[in-house]
Amino acid sequence: MDDICNLVKEAISYDEYGRTAKTKTTRQVYCKVFGITQSEFYAAAAANLNPEIKIRLSMFEDYEGEKLVEYRGDTFSVIRVYRNSESIGDAIELTLERKVGTMEAGESE
Repeated sequence: MDDICNLVKEAISYDEYGRTAKTKTTRQVYCKVFGITQSEFYAAAAANLNPEIKIRLSMFEDYEGEKLVEYRGDTFSVIRVYRNSESIGDAIELTLERKVGTMEAGESE
């Protein structure tokens, strides 16, 4: 693995008055970054997704279900998790799309 990214967990908690607070936990892990193929891009676009990069983590245990990844100053959402022990050993591949905007705790869509 020749690069580093941050896996991000966000959680919303409530105090005794019902006010919300967002907490963020970040873990740094080694990864390898790949581009998205043309066929992957168009197949995802048909499902209204916009994948930009894939990252491969060196060990399956590195991934704990995080939904966000920070890489080179940008934040990405995980749109696909793939594990195929036959082709990539004990690794997991995450397909990511750029996260556009963020919702603060308590905001509705």
